[in-house]
Amino acid sequence: MAGFAFLSRKVLSSKIDYIYNNNLKSRHDYQAAARCRQFRKIAMKRLILFFYTLFGIVGIGHTQNRSLSLKNIEVDWETVDEVLKKHIKDKPTFNEGIKDFQTILNLDKNIELITNAESDELKSELNSFMKKVLDENKLPDNVKALSFGIFTSIVDKKESITIYLSGSGKTPKEDFNDWNVDPIYFPKYYLIPKYFESIKSQNYELNGDLEVLIYNGILNLLIINNIEFFKNEILTSNKDIYIGSGFDSGDTYLLGKLTETGIN
Repeated sequence: MAGFAFLSRKVLSSKIDYIYNNNLKSRHDYQAAARCRQFRKIAMKRLILFFYTLFGIVGIGHTQNRSLSLKNIEVDWETVDEVLKKHIKDKPTFNEGIKDFQTILNLDKNIELITNAESDELKSELNSFMKKVLDENKLPDNVKALSFGIFTSIVDKKESITIYLSGSGKTPKEDFNDWNVDPIYFPKYYLIPKYFESIKSQNYELNGDLEVLIYNGILNLLIINNIEFFKNEILTSNKDIYIGSGFDSGDTYLLGKLTETGIN
């Protein structure tokens, strides 16, 4: 797995193509915004206004009451990248992985990054989301890799960390850098986990590296430890399929290849 720890991604341009091909909006405006990396979030925020009007949302929840401030915590990218790659290689349990994050964040022993109740709810939300998406949008036989994308959506001026699923006809081995650029499978559902809503509402301006650690890191752990619950819906006609996860504006972490024996 060392050779496939993470990949650069350009899914935003694919979403532009998707909108253009479905006559939802002029392609030119979004392409211009997407040419520079710093404008990608701006383009995505504009795009999501159309997505939320036209497509379904799953799991948009109420903000949790528990207080958890991460505003003054600083982490460096090398540390974040290293621990996420370590989790991909070692496949720790969810709680073991969270302990690594607690250590990096240097949280007080009395402060939990995520409680058992919150983690159980996250697992339930992901399972429900995947069951709904895969039951209503069967995977085509030619999908070779699935990507769990993460981006910041905006609805009524409120920002939310949002997850979607897409599928590619190429594997990372066939196209290491751009395997998930042009999805051939793009279900019209999005997941906004309640726990992510709680973190976002209390920590509005987290730096990018910290966002990757919290949101991408926790999503990776969820997928690695929970994929057994929706494995059969994924492996309907394929004996194996690659699984990745990452922010649209950043890197995609390749979590491994899913087979009947699990993700490796």
